[in-house]
Amino acid sequence: MIDLTLAIATCGRPFAVRRLLKSIEKYVTTPHKTILLDNTYYHDMSWNPNYGSNIDKNIEVNDRLIGCCESNNLLAENCETRYIMHLDDDVHLQSDIITPMYEKIKNSNYSIIGTRWKDDGYGGFRPPIKKYLMGYDYDGNRILYKLTLNDNAHFEWVESDESLHTMIVDKDVYKKVKWDNSYIWKGDRLDFFYNCKKHNIKTLIYLSDFVNHSPVPFMYKSVKEEQDSFDAVEYFTKKWGVTPLVGWNK
Repeated sequence: MIDLTLAIATCGRPFAVRRLLKSIEKYVTTPHKTILLDNTYYHDMSWNPNYGSNIDKNIEVNDRLIGCCESNNLLAENCETRYIMHLDDDVHLQSDIITPMYEKIKNSNYSIIGTRWKDDGYGGFRPPIKKYLMGYDYDGNRILYKLTLNDNAHFEWVESDESLHTMIVDKDVYKKVKWDNSYIWKGDRLDFFYNCKKHNIKTLIYLSDFVNHSPVPFMYKSVKEEQDSFDAVEYFTKKWGVTPLVGWNK
């Protein structure tokens, strides 16, 4: 029985999607389904990228430009298996990393399994381990500080309060926590994983392997450019009653 779905969201980056699908076909041995949410139809109703026969379901969103959170929620709603693996369109595999991650989530009490990125766009590996530290400032306001930890060669697996957006999620998580569609570009993962932490949903990071993150340009104006007026810090603070100390303010 197939119990894993690979879920990809894209908008105007057909080369990236083809590269990812080719790497999935080459490396992944775990039986799976693949679903794609394509928002490019918002820009071009005649869009026909011809991704081939490796996609089991294609979700076309043409009436609005959507962000990462709404994409994830729609992919989860269209996933028919117990486990869903969220994949950015600009990552690609260099090994069968999915199999050990899938086996771990099936045989542990962790509900989310993430991994590392070798980040071509930023030079080297992006630190994958995050810890949320809660405290108060001198005026008594609640503060959330996100501590970033680098890889540690002594660990194959390590607990984290957050994952990069290459992760397998037990769909039972979505019975308790949803992605907040108000977030357009920044703040989406912080909000989601802070909510997971409040629900005692545990995340584990696989450090023995990695996926390649190789950004490519968008063919059209991205959601980030079209909807960059949203203040994620202000929204998060009002929603949760705690101010995140992060490197972005919108």
